[in-house]
Amino acid sequence: ANGSGLGDTRDQQEYLLQAENKELLAGETYLLTIYADPSLQAEGMQFTLQYDPKKVQFESSLTDSLLLSMMGVFEEEGLLTLSWASKMIPESMVLSLPFKALQRGEIADIIQIGDRITRSDAYIGERTLPVNIAFTEKTVNSPIVLNPYPNPFMEKVNILIQVSLLK
Repeated sequence: ANGSGLGDTRDQQEYLLQAENKELLAGETYLLTIYADPSLQAEGMQFTLQYDPKKVQFESSLTDSLLLSMMGVFEEEGLLTLSWASKMIPESMVLSLPFKALQRGEIADIIQIGDRITRSDAYIGERTLPVNIAFTEKTVNSPIVLNPYPNPFMEKVNILIQVSLLK
């Protein structure tokens, strides 16, 4: 509730940050790169990023000192608070945060956006939207045909194909 007694006055529509889901292996450091909502331009936002401190550790020593000075870091609780007062261009990179995996798992199961310390708000004109995060799966590249050149005057045709191999 807010001081006006009107309850949550945010729009129902969410401002949806984007990040790639990754498989984390214990002991390795990963960058969580967060991108702006692909369809909305926000003039600013704030949120609390929540993570499981038993599964990942925020690597503050690898974080840009200017960014770190503008964040609230609560490592024991697994909370980071962030806020911006600048435009978020759709699909642009918002920030990258380094985490060290303490256990194996998927980042989508470990990290979320919440209101615990700082309410998750995106400001779009006169509207205030709740902020959330969507994790996308990395897609395996489909085969790509490179410069096919069929020619009726040639007896043979070379068609190059690029295929990704899975390990």
